[in-house]
Amino acid sequence: AGRLPPRPERRKPSYYALVLHNVWANLGSFQRRFSVLLSGYSDRFIFWELVVYARRLSIPFALLVQNESTRYTILNFHAVLFLLLQTLLWPYRSAALNWLETFSLIVWFCGVVILRVVTDRAILLEVRVALVLLLFLLILSFGAVCGGFIVVRFLLENVLRKRQRKGEEGQVWTCLPVPEVPWWKRVWGGIWR
Repeated sequence: AGRLPPRPERRKPSYYALVLHNVWANLGSFQRRFSVLLSGYSDRFIFWELVVYARRLSIPFALLVQNESTRYTILNFHAVLFLLLQTLLWPYRSAALNWLETFSLIVWFCGVVILRVVTDRAILLEVRVALVLLLFLLILSFGAVCGGFIVVRFLLENVLRKRQRKGEEGQVWTCLPVPEVPWWKRVWGGIWR
């Protein structure tokens, strides 16, 4: 006469059941599954990738408008709307990503304004050429800022990783100050290793 196992509704909740019904655990699982899309967004703005997708998808629809003045008005409204959303909400986890996104939207807004002025035939050709060169300069500066961010981030991660490795090997703690190596020697030494 064996005993039957207790019915499921009488069992104490298991760890799996507690995790299954925990909102934060489900959020973490959701973020791990979609980490490519959600890795940089804060928990309040998981949906922000949809906003970015809507921003990118709405630009071609604005370009389909036949009237040039209306087209640039829609693009100006588009640029200002998403710039305001970005600057008011700051959806990314890191301040650096928020500043990069804000800078890219400022470049987008300036680009729309410059293109609106450049297409106006009443303005002198010299002014239009200068504005096109300004637009190229803005795009290059955005590329330089993004490239600089990537390089600095890469260097910082390598330096921090090396410091963690040195800490694992064991350090001798003394009251003497650590000799400071100039930054250019650290960078130069890191490049050739």
